[in-house]
Amino acid sequence: MPSSTDAPQAPFSPELLADLHADALPEDVSRRLWPLVRLDEDSMRILAGLDAVSARLHEVGEDPTGTLPIPPDVAQQIDRTLHT
Repeated sequence: MPSSTDAPQAPFSPELLADLHADALPEDVSRRLWPLVRLDEDSMRILAGLDAVSARLHEVGEDPTGTLPIPPDVAQQIDRTLHT
């Protein structure tokens, strides 16, 4: 993880982007990183994918009986992530 004086540069790792997306980075790092990430098309595609997965999981999480199967696109994304 970058220190408070280091600024990471693109290409940003998927792990760093996932931490940024999940608000898991220190506030000062996030504050400096977001403007850089927003300028990087590849990073924005990854973040859009994370947003889509989060939205689908939220939809599934609203099933009060817990009977909905994992949507195929979410299962594929999880598999891809686990294999990389």
